[in-house]
Amino acid sequence: LLEEVHGFAVSFARRGSEVQGLAEKDKPDVFLIDYHLIDTDGVELIRSLRKSEQFAKTPIVMASGMDVE
Repeated sequence: LLEEVHGFAVSFARRGSEVQGLAEKDKPDVFLIDYHLIDTDGVELIRSLRKSEQFAKTPIVMASGMDVE
């Protein structure tokens, strides 16, 4: 799903399994990944993205709304 948010084109995915296909289609400049996704965790998603030559050097920011102690 591609939307405009504050002047930026943004793609949203709730499942890690959706990200690779969306990224190949939309060619993002940066990924913002939540640690907790419905079907995987953000670390596994990053590992998967880094295996792709296309996204090996794309900047990635990981965030989470969870409290960390």
